[in-house]
Amino acid sequence: MISVGSVETPQDAEKVMDAGIDFVALGRESLREPHWVQKVEAGQEMAIRYTVALYDYPELGINPSFKEFLDMLHTDMHIVGEDNAKDDFKGHLGSLEGN
Repeated sequence: MISVGSVETPQDAEKVMDAGIDFVALGRESLREPHWVQKVEAGQEMAIRYTVALYDYPELGINPSFKEFLDMLHTDMHIVGEDNAKDDFKGHLGSLEGN
């Protein structure tokens, strides 16, 4: 069996596999974080990108046509707008020493 949809975190994937499902499909997660699997395997879950900002598009290889398609999926892709990118980014940072 393959589970498709609503798997965003490594914990989500573990729940699916604990339920006896052999494979987990990563769609949006692969777009937001192309190295999702590698980061999980390396124990770097905290480095996984869970949101996408406009400035991430070139790095992710998202061209204008594909951007239009993603704009239709705005809430599903967790796209951060320029107005809230800074605040959202802060929510994904751990504490920093020396501040």
